[in-house]
Amino acid sequence: MTADAQLRYFLEVARAGSIRAAAERLHVAPSAVSRHIRRLEDELGARLLERRARGVVLTDAGAVYARYALDSTHAFQRLQSELEMLRGLQRGHVGIAAVEGVIADLLARAVARFRRQFDGVTFSITALGTDEVSRAVREGDTDIGLAFYAEPHDNLRFIERSPDPVCAVLAADHPFAGRESLHLTDVMDKPLAIPVGTFGIRHMIDTECRNLHRQIVPVLETNSIETMRGFARDGAGITFLTRISIWRDLVAGRLAAVPLADASFRKATNDLIVLAGRDLPLAVARFVDFLQLEMIRLAHQRTVAP
Repeated sequence: MTADAQLRYFLEVARAGSIRAAAERLHVAPSAVSRHIRRLEDELGARLLERRARGVVLTDAGAVYARYALDSTHAFQRLQSELEMLRGLQRGHVGIAAVEGVIADLLARAVARFRRQFDGVTFSITALGTDEVSRAVREGDTDIGLAFYAEPHDNLRFIERSPDPVCAVLAADHPFAGRESLHLTDVMDKPLAIPVGTFGIRHMIDTECRNLHRQIVPVLETNSIETMRGFARDGAGITFLTRISIWRDLVAGRLAAVPLADASFRKATNDLIVLAGRDLPLAVARFVDFLQLEMIRLAHQRTVAP
């Protein structure tokens, strides 16, 4: 087995927390994974994994080796990227984890525009909640994260934090549609749709409710932004989203967005994040720069229309 493959086997086991699960992802037999892990432990003279009834966990030595393995994997990707650049190639792959609300009107459009210049670059996009986006970037499972008001972390580098305050979102003909602003207490007794606990907006709602010593009882709780949009469009009630999440509906006049005046909602941002200290592969680095400009452009556009 090559050193690169050995690193890949170990990282899969570390991520999955299970030799069997890692074997399924690698499409090999569990015995083969176990054999290579034992060989690696013999070579290093250290026990890397602690076997438990429901899987494995990293030992202290395993955690050290996992950091080395991740750094080495990223360095190899960078090497491949720079060699391609020397050959004049325009190839590469960009992995992105993003909150659902930014995929349609920011991310998908940015990918399409980028590929007009670099049509050899491929992409994978995974929709996750903010907590999972941050974790995917920190653990090296993706190249780029687009999160909603992500928590700062030593292993994260924030490329861009684009302001996008949370609004009360409702049908265009709703009685509140013409209001300049609303407080959370103004809508608490209305039919509400809110996101599940892994969403950044839900964190803000819960924090504000604790500050008010009040509780929201939603008629709908979901992990789907599209379901929340539909709930408001159909006049079923009010939901809470940012303007970027409903941009097409705003332009088409199907929804209205009324800013929430509570301080916690006004500080919301859409965040472009990467792993701190990582030298990004060429395709990833170029797309990060491109996406940052797209975020700045769209943020300006949101301040003037609709």
